[in-house]
Amino acid sequence: MGRKFSRLFRRFAMVVYGLTLPLCLLVLFVGVAGGDSEGQHQLNWGLILGSILAMAVLVWRLRLNRRALGDPAAVPTVRRLLLVFIPLGIVAVAGVLVAVTGVVWVALGIWLVADPQDGQSLLYMPAGTFDARISGVVLVFIGLVCVAIGAVLSQFFLRLFRRRRPEITSPDNGTDLEAGHD
Repeated sequence: MGRKFSRLFRRFAMVVYGLTLPLCLLVLFVGVAGGDSEGQHQLNWGLILGSILAMAVLVWRLRLNRRALGDPAAVPTVRRLLLVFIPLGIVAVAGVLVAVTGVVWVALGIWLVADPQDGQSLLYMPAGTFDARISGVVLVFIGLVCVAIGAVLSQFFLRLFRRRRPEITSPDNGTDLEAGHD
């Protein structure tokens, strides 16, 4: 029981690390492309160094967990990182942002359906438009579509960390290789 729980925990940790890496990449982008309060471009060295350090720790932990789970695969080459991991990581970050936006829209739609008077007074809805409840149902639907699209976009990045089971070629598996031969 303890070994199964340990393997399950390690796999869960790998998924969490894999989802956190694109967020660190987003923080790195914000640190590089950010500005100060006056609108001037200024590098935020705290965000840049913090995200690089967090990514290094996450990659190290992913490597340790992969080795502990029996996958001795090497760290991807720089070419594979540039051509596969970083673009799919950016897509995964976009997927997470779309999914979070969808969750916000679902919550707003439920609020509009549950309490149409406060929702209509808080949100600007001119006269003659849809009822607040109809707008809430539409928002819930659009939010669920956004959550689904975000999950699909993130799925491509998670597939990079999938572990394939090796084929069993042992004669103990019940196949007799010598049977039927002269």
